[in-house]
Amino acid sequence: MTKLEEKDFIHGDKEQMCEALVMSEDVNAYIDSVIDQIYALDLSKEDEAKLNIVIHRETLDPESWKKVIFKLAPGCDIEISRRISKDGTQIRRSSHKLDFRGQSASERALSAMTGFGLIGSHYLLTYDESMENLCFDQGTEKSIRISDEGGVTHYTKLGVTKRPEYTSVYPSYTYKYLDSDSYKEVRDYSTGKRTYTDLDGNVLTQPELIATSHPSFDSAFTSFDEIFKSCRSLVDAKVEEITASKAK
Repeated sequence: MTKLEEKDFIHGDKEQMCEALVMSEDVNAYIDSVIDQIYALDLSKEDEAKLNIVIHRETLDPESWKKVIFKLAPGCDIEISRRISKDGTQIRRSSHKLDFRGQSASERALSAMTGFGLIGSHYLLTYDESMENLCFDQGTEKSIRISDEGGVTHYTKLGVTKRPEYTSVYPSYTYKYLDSDSYKEVRDYSTGKRTYTDLDGNVLTQPELIATSHPSFDSAFTSFDEIFKSCRSLVDAKVEEITASKAK
């Protein structure tokens, strides 16, 4: 894989941010739907082995973390998961993930030609989304990271006391905290609400950033859409097979 540096990323604007957020809502809803369908079937370990599926079962809090792995063929599997952490009835943190591992069409063709399966499988698509309602009125933080064979796309919205920072360890953007002496925290003791301003009294806002290493955002979103559609058709077919088997 090509080593990515910050200069390899193109930064986008509000339009690309909106596209990424709408896309993320659709993917999250799909992950939720699949997970809910599979867990509602209440499959046994014997069912899982027969149907080539693995279901994670959290014993302490069965609603907090759900994960399903669809084993579609040797070297080809799709893993989806969802985590939810609540504070009372309010969701404090959540995450949605999808990993699609296999071979591209050209690699499958080459493997078939050689007859030995010489081309190994790898991650064709990874989707990693997380949300957190920050304490002390610092806002709702959100991150979306998509990696496919064409590159990496990352959206992030941070808390008011953070700013984006590129990291080369995991080519993407994380954050750094503002120096504590560079802003003021103002608390309304009658309501308990906090606001944050710079030293001149200007209210701090949550920074947003979207960046891609694809040649353009159009190619980034098109690439994701094509691979996700392929992934989705495989999962839909597998869910239909599992549901039909359970109904017998």
